[in-house]
Amino acid sequence: MNTKRLIVLAAIETVAIALGVCLLLFAFRYTPPTSTPIPAPSKTWSPEQAGWPYPSPIAWEKYRPYLQEEIDTAGMAKDCVKLERLFQEVADLPDADELMTYVDRWGVHTNCIDDEE
Repeated sequence: MNTKRLIVLAAIETVAIALGVCLLLFAFRYTPPTSTPIPAPSKTWSPEQAGWPYPSPIAWEKYRPYLQEEIDTAGMAKDCVKLERLFQEVADLPDADELMTYVDRWGVHTNCIDDEE
């Protein structure tokens, strides 16, 4: 009878210790720090912003349709592959220095293109 009582007490003690450990783990559980939101980039770069090297806004109508939207979408999505492809596309256009600057600014902003290049 005494042995049976000791077994029951040992089982109760084991359960109590396990519950205590679970409560301690729950009380001191790891909560990751809140993420710092990345500020949304302005949708476009313009002559009003510092460092714009050209005297007027880009005349998007003389390039292919939806080019600006495609560049902005790739930049906001941080799609480095698409930004690189668009950079190559505008590099092949005649008199498109301002377009190259526009795509380059998205690339630098998203860390897709090194600032050193």
